[in-house]
Amino acid sequence: MLNIPLTGKETLWEVIKKYFTSHWENFSLLVKIGVGFLIVSSIFSLISLCSSVFNFIFTILSYTFLKILVAIKYIKIKMVGVEKEELSLV
Repeated sequence: MLNIPLTGKETLWEVIKKYFTSHWENFSLLVKIGVGFLIVSSIFSLISLCSSVFNFIFTILSYTFLKILVAIKYIKIKMVGVEKEELSLV
C-alpha cells in the first residue's frame, strides 16, 4: 500500500517521512502547495500560541509586581474623578 520497505522497527514519524521523501516528485503542484501552506500555517499558529502564553504570564507578573509595590508602599493608587485611577510614587 505504501510502496516503501518496512522493517517493523520504524516509528510512525519515520514511516511518514519515508513516504513523503520517496513520493514527493510524484505529487501534483496543488498537493505540494497544500503541504507548504499547512507547514506555514502551523508555524504561525505556534507563534501565536507562544505569544498568547507570554502575554498571559506577563500580565500575571505585572499584576503581582503592582500588588507588591503597593504593599511595600513604594507607590499608591489614588482615585481621580469618577472611574479613573492614577499611580503615584510615595
